[in-house]
Amino acid sequence: MSKSSRDLSLEATKMVLENKKQAMKFFDIWQEIKANNFFGFGENLGFSGATPEQSFYAAIYMNLKNENSLFEVVNVKPKTIKLKSQVLTKNDEKIIFSPEPKKEQTSSYYERDLHALLSFFVANSAEFDSVYTKTIFHENSTKSTKGADKWLHPDIVGASFSSANLEKELVEYSKKFEKLPIKIYSFEIKKELKLYNLKEYYFQAVSNSSWAHEGYLVALDIENDDELLEAIMRLNTSFGIGVISLNSCEPAQSKIIAQAKNNGKLDMVAANELCVKNRDFKEFLSNICECKPEKMSAYKSWFDKILDDEEIKKYIKEKKIENK
Repeated sequence: MSKSSRDLSLEATKMVLENKKQAMKFFDIWQEIKANNFFGFGENLGFSGATPEQSFYAAIYMNLKNENSLFEVVNVKPKTIKLKSQVLTKNDEKIIFSPEPKKEQTSSYYERDLHALLSFFVANSAEFDSVYTKTIFHENSTKSTKGADKWLHPDIVGASFSSANLEKELVEYSKKFEKLPIKIYSFEIKKELKLYNLKEYYFQAVSNSSWAHEGYLVALDIENDDELLEAIMRLNTSFGIGVISLNSCEPAQSKIIAQAKNNGKLDMVAANELCVKNRDFKEFLSNICECKPEKMSAYKSWFDKILDDEEIKKYIKEKKIENK
């Protein structure tokens, strides 16, 4: 049986680290793999797509999350890894270690407090068409092996009933001969997004939101940094998860930094796993099946409440939510 590109990535990384006998940055490992033409795959290690290096980084990053990984992180920025069996020398330390990112001042609000801002933006944005959102409470899931479902649950899901704007006769026609234009969204929400935490947060969104028609990583504070923006765009090109920047001063002016790729259809296997394990998501699916797009006002209680302009301003003030 031929090995997958992910398996080849792990083997090639192990070979490079053993050969160099030192901790290395992801970029330098990738350059060594290309230079040595490991396994005869040259620059792409068998990965398809325009950015095989990003797929390689993702394979190693996800493997690092496994407690049985051969590798371990020795520095966060820049990301530097070594074999667990490898002993660092003083020379290694001089080369690879840089100051850790400054700890951010703890905010008084919770990540879940940002749900109201996202729902307000989605409901008032021309870029989202008649989307109704619902919070997915992780605590309402069935218990499983510790850590097994760590990245299973998105924070919010949404459904777009664009057919609500169609004439009744066209809706009936669609039911009989076409597919109703309903789109499912998934959102992972964070307080802040910076270069040092981008990959962790992005791949969490890849894990828990790629099943939807469109998936997004959402943050209130996104660092104004060209390198961060370039990294977001590369990841978006490779994996399709979009990025939204929330604005606490004018929530309706929040922005889509990177547009999510429309997957065309749901990943039924992943969606089914979430449905089986979380009753909020199961209820969400049941509700949207019952909804009649032309009468959506009757079903508002099934979804998260959308605050009006005055209510959202009061909410933001009470929760002490503000962009840094």
